[in-house]
Amino acid sequence: MGPEVQIHQAKSGLPVLIVRGCATASSVDPMAEAERWFKQIEPQVRDLPETARVGVLGLGSGYHLEVLSREVKHQIIAFDSDPALAAAREWFVGRFPSHVSLKFVSVEAGAASFFADDDVRTFISNRIVLLRHKPSFLRDQRGLTALGNWLTGRDRSSLNAHLQSRADFSALLDCDRQNGEWLLSVKDVSRLWKVEAEVSEQRRMFRILEELVR
Repeated sequence: MGPEVQIHQAKSGLPVLIVRGCATASSVDPMAEAERWFKQIEPQVRDLPETARVGVLGLGSGYHLEVLSREVKHQIIAFDSDPALAAAREWFVGRFPSHVSLKFVSVEAGAASFFADDDVRTFISNRIVLLRHKPSFLRDQRGLTALGNWLTGRDRSSLNAHLQSRADFSALLDCDRQNGEWLLSVKDVSRLWKVEAEVSEQRRMFRILEELVR
């Protein structure tokens, strides 16, 4: 463990990570808290297509991931941007089944570096559901908000990373390029999304995109 991370024993007897003095899970009963979290997000992960993937923003102490992985068998990637947790990654080793992976991200490195990761590009190449772990946002709101924006295509570079990850988009979208880069913006999508285009291939593509980055 790094100097910014300590272990505290909750009243239930389970250990909890403390990062820079901030608890990453309930100091009373972290497993009960994790069960309540899952009940809140359960409608988002119920009846997902087989190819859908689930992203979680925030590692916490890992208890919510234990519950989620028990209930959801889709591929799950948990993202965190806190260097203190990256330094304490041994805490999470061996705790989750094979369909769960962890991704420690340097937000300072920027969106281009994030989307250069093969695992990230594969993750966003189909429909994703993005879940937020509230205690983690209390610890690192800036970093996790940035990750959430990238994973939902909220800016030009991240939107185009999503578009390029789907081969079916390339065939449908006639988009100018500069130095090999896509130039489509979120505003372009909004402008192209017109009622009269309802039956067009482009309209159907944007419906897929809406599901992909919701």
